[in-house]
Parts: sequence; structure tokens; C-alpha cells
Amino acid sequence: MLQSRLVKKIFFLIILLAQFISPAVAQTSDKKLQVVASLYPVYDFTKEIGGDKIAVRLLLPPGVEAHHFDPTPTDVLSINRADVFTYVSDTMEPWAKKILASLNNGKLTQLTIVNSGRDVASVGNDPHLWLDLSRAQQMVTAIADGLATADPSNKKFYRDRAKNYNRQLALLDNDYKKTIATCQQRDIIYGGHNTFGYLARRYGLTTSAVTGFSDDAEPTAKGLKNIIDNVKKNNIHYIFYEELSDPKIAVSLARETGAKLLLLNGAHEVSKDDMVAGVSFLTIMKNNLNNLALGLSCRRA
Repeated sequence: MLQSRLVKKIFFLIILLAQFISPAVAQTSDKKLQVVASLYPVYDFTKEIGGDKIAVRLLLPPGVEAHHFDPTPTDVLSINRADVFTYVSDTMEPWAKKILASLNNGKLTQLTIVNSGRDVASVGNDPHLWLDLSRAQQMVTAIADGLATADPSNKKFYRDRAKNYNRQLALLDNDYKKTIATCQQRDIIYGGHNTFGYLARRYGLTTSAVTGFSDDAEPTAKGLKNIIDNVKKNNIHYIFYEELSDPKIAVSLARETGAKLLLLNGAHEVSKDDMVAGVSFLTIMKNNLNNLALGLSCRRA
């Protein structure tokens, strides 16, 4: 208990010290806009929009599960020193609102905050907005507006790049529509947490996941039995598993039903190897479509 109190005191002392750091440290010698992005989707969107006008840092370390992330004092300092902080939403990153309110006693005069999902229609408590490619486009526009606010001299640059990126998302969205319209199987059997609700609604599919929106929840015996019965009854050949998580439940379902496994990546985060290789959100979503086309018995458009 004493150690816990000491850690908290040190944490808030660092936040207090951060308030006295000169805003000048937010700019490097090449004058690039300094941006901190919370999770991989907004990091990749921001990188695509900002191009060589920004330096963007991903707060979530590669390979770390997004729902378990807890910012460190160093992360708080990074946010305080930045020109722009981009995140998905208060639902996806519940820690963000508290940290942002604590910086500079709630007077964030030096920091442009981009809650990219704020004006995006949400469904229930599902925070995975970016997996609906139409909603992803709204997030991209919000990020471009935030960068333009922080760096008005390059406003046209950011907005033009956002429009170009949104065209790519729209083309992929259309590819999803055409391909999934041909699918013989309409239910995504997912051996992970309930990630793909937005994608399923967008393209007329349903999802059967073993847990809720957070992967902290444990699957119930009844829930697993229902999925097994569904797979056997409907002669389903593939079960999808999630990235960067132990696929033991998906493996168990596959063993019980004779189904095969396919990756369906929620794009919450990427591995260290993928980060080094420069894997993009568009690449992840194209790979997802390939696997959905196979797993749901679709014809490629």
C-alpha cells in the first residue's frame, strides 16, 4: 500500500514538473509538428496525413495489447511536450480524459487535442470505430482538421493528403461491399473479444465472439457451446483468431469442430516486426478482406 502511494506521488510530481517545461522543446530543429498518437489506427492515419511536415510518436508500444495499456509518467511527459495529441475516443482510451485534464491544470494552451471519434456515431460501448471504413474516413478528416489547427501554414497540405487517403479508404470500402455481397457464409466466428461489430454492420454480416468488447472477460461454457453448435450445424469451415493474443480459445474451438484457423486483425496494435516493416492500416484491412473472402466462401470482386 505504501509503495503504491509513493508511485502515485512520483507520477503526479512528474506531471507537475512537465508543466514548467518550455514549449520550445516541442519543436525539433527541423520545425516539424510534434504529434503523439495513442493507438495504432490513429497513429497510421496521422502519419499518412502529416507526411514530412510532422514527427509522430506511437504511445502504445508495438506488441502491447491496446485494452491493457496504462500510460507511464514518460508517456505523460511526451503528451505535455507535444503540439498535437490524437486518440480514438474516451471509450477506447478511458485514461486519456483524466491525463489531459491534469496537464497544465486543465489549461492545455500549448496542446491541440484531437478526439478523432468524438463526432463519429457509435453503437453501444463498442470502441472499434476504425473497422467501419466509412467511420475511419470521418476520423481521418478530424485528424486533418486538428493538424491544420496546430499548424495553419500547412492547412492545405494536411487536408489535401486527408482527401487522398480517404479516397483510398473509399475504394477499399467498395471492394469490401462487392466481395462480401457474394459470401455464402454470413457469420464471422471469432475466437477473441468482440471486435468486428462495426465491420459486420457495414457489410451485412453478423459476428459470434467468445467474449465482449474487452479481452479481459472470460468466455462462458454456455457461450462456447453455442459457438461450437453453430459451427457444426452450419458446416462452417473457418474460425478467425485475433492478432497479438494467445489463440488458445480459437484453437480449442477449431479442435472441437474440425474448422481451420484464419487471422482477422482488429488493427488495435502491431507487432515490433510489423512496425519495422512499415505495415499500414490499409495493408491490414486488405489482408482481412482476403481472409474474410476465404473464410466466408466469397468470390473476389
